[in-house]
Amino acid sequence: MVRLEKINVNINCFMVAAILLIFFLMMALNSYTPITVDDMVSMFSKNMTKIESISDIIANEKYKYIYANPHQVGNFIAGVLLLLDENIANLINSMVFCIFIYLVYNYSMIDKDRFGSQKVIDSAITSLIFLVIWVSMPKFGNTFLTVSSFAKYVWTSIICLIVLIEARKIALKDKEVKDKVGDSLGISKMLVLILGSFFAGWSQENLAISVISIMIFYLVKAFLSKKEDLVILILSLISMLTGFLIMMSSPSRKIVTQDSLIVERDLYDGLSRVSVFDNEFVNYILVFMLVAIVLLVISRLVYVEKNWEAEIYLLAGILSFFSMSLLSSTEKNPSFAPILFFIISSLISFSVIRKRYLKFTMLLTGLVLLAYVVLFSMSLPDALLANKNYLSKYSAREIIIIDNRTNGYLENIQVPKIKANNPYMAAYRSLDCSKDPKFWVNQYISKYYNVGSVLVR
Repeated sequence: MVRLEKINVNINCFMVAAILLIFFLMMALNSYTPITVDDMVSMFSKNMTKIESISDIIANEKYKYIYANPHQVGNFIAGVLLLLDENIANLINSMVFCIFIYLVYNYSMIDKDRFGSQKVIDSAITSLIFLVIWVSMPKFGNTFLTVSSFAKYVWTSIICLIVLIEARKIALKDKEVKDKVGDSLGISKMLVLILGSFFAGWSQENLAISVISIMIFYLVKAFLSKKEDLVILILSLISMLTGFLIMMSSPSRKIVTQDSLIVERDLYDGLSRVSVFDNEFVNYILVFMLVAIVLLVISRLVYVEKNWEAEIYLLAGILSFFSMSLLSSTEKNPSFAPILFFIISSLISFSVIRKRYLKFTMLLTGLVLLAYVVLFSMSLPDALLANKNYLSKYSAREIIIIDNRTNGYLENIQVPKIKANNPYMAAYRSLDCSKDPKFWVNQYISKYYNVGSVLVR
């Protein structure tokens, strides 16, 4: 008779509750978010032909690599998501967003097992990471609710974070990181790490540059510590550099088409083109950088002999900021990568401080969390209402187009203009229809609904 032993599953109910709340909020926001014009662009090929298969996506990305942009990793993921049913894509992206939050939280786990009561503070930190991103990340909706932007920023960031977390385990294992690995990585895991490094290098300019700098740090640390998995980090760095060179050598960087000039000219409804070094973005970045520096200095005073990981992530954020000049002028949220690395640097420094002053850091975390909960509570009702109203107006416009198409009226269909004025909306600061039926936004909307042309009344 086989004896069944009791399996002890240690589930952090507080963490599960925090993740579920984040998931359901993102699902609610995604359910209020219709297809944006940025997503429509990703749904059609260069000949304005509907993309209907993986092979169509690959063929279109070959063209984009030469003539449009070199971000094939994010573009491909967006293309696949847009092939799926909208509800399924919303479900997947909401889950992926939670994974992203958890991976960022992972950097606060140094010497976690030394604490007595950990579950509450773990869930508090996870919640705080989300709230900081919600309150302080510029253009939240356009970044996290638009399928094309979500793939470009969050999906590629997850690839980069997984690579860095695995490299971190190799460089720091058995000493500073709780999640220890065995004597060596398995062949399959090694191949996944090397392949992931290639895609991380081909992710996005200011994200990839930061990841490369951090990978070099882990490689040097592993070399000085004589880690046996050093060769894996070397191969991963080579793979990462290869992906980066492919991205940077794209012919599209030297091509300026008439269409791109029109997009730049009309960006933000006739307002002056927003530079990646615009004050709005710089102010956000400087605040995050200042917080990271303060926590870093305190952690160094608390533990002089700690490693230089927090400093490296801070440097990576600074490198990411200065490399924003490599990004295209139509970049939606250029401050995403610098802020991400400043948050991680802050978490690493905070984990060092927490290790020695647990009660104080728990109190501080509680106070900061309370402040952000208040800010979140003040912005959430307006965000939900704005998205709900936008969807209502979007649906009304959609009915107009479909009714005209059903009745055989395919040309110059007159529709109302829809404004998105809340930063938690996917279409925030994005273009909408104009009175010119030949305007590129109008053309994509026409193709999406399979009509001849549309224009604003």
